[in-house]
Amino acid sequence: GKHILRETFRNAIPSSISRRPKAGFPVPIDRWFRGELRGFVRDTLLGESFARRGVVNPGGVRRVVEDHIAGRRDYRREIWTLLNLELWYRLFLDPTSPPVESPATALSLSA
Repeated sequence: GKHILRETFRNAIPSSISRRPKAGFPVPIDRWFRGELRGFVRDTLLGESFARRGVVNPGGVRRVVEDHIAGRRDYRREIWTLLNLELWYRLFLDPTSPPVESPATALSLSA
């Protein structure tokens, strides 16, 4: 839990705040995957590298990506999982593959 953190800051933060339950920090990845990161998602998941691995059905991945981008379904979790799988493969099992461009440059942090 947050016991050590709460004890450390008990005199600096009101108990009404420090005793609140933990809360998530929402990140709009569904919107990012449809917008600023659309190209990154397509390049990473619909490229030859991911299909060649043989661990997923390329047609199914294409359908998931395109349905999400078009707004027909919310596949943010599936896309997030697939992105992590492919990036893990590239980093640990296929170190000769070209480095992945950081998607951070596509994000508008002021939005």
